[in-house]
Amino acid sequence: MLIHREKLWIQLLESKYKVQTNILHHPHSRGSPVWRAILMATKELRPGYSLRLGNGETNLWYEDWSSMGLLCYQVLYVDIHDPRLKVRDITQNGRLQLH
Repeated sequence: MLIHREKLWIQLLESKYKVQTNILHHPHSRGSPVWRAILMATKELRPGYSLRLGNGETNLWYEDWSSMGLLCYQVLYVDIHDPRLKVRDITQNGRLQLH
């Protein structure tokens, strides 16, 4: 979900409720009382959650720096000029600059 995605109970919930990416962006759906409680908690967590970037040395495409999996699997293709792009190359003052 957010962390410890290797845990069996998290894998079961993600599979059953088809969580594709970050749980904070998952649409609310029907489910067990536990699942509905988790989704209700995300409403409270969302405003305080932000992506923390480290030193920026992480490879943008081939390392899981966003907790949503490898970015190379989220796009159709990685431009041949960009395979060594680092997270620091798309940030300024600790904020993502995607333009």
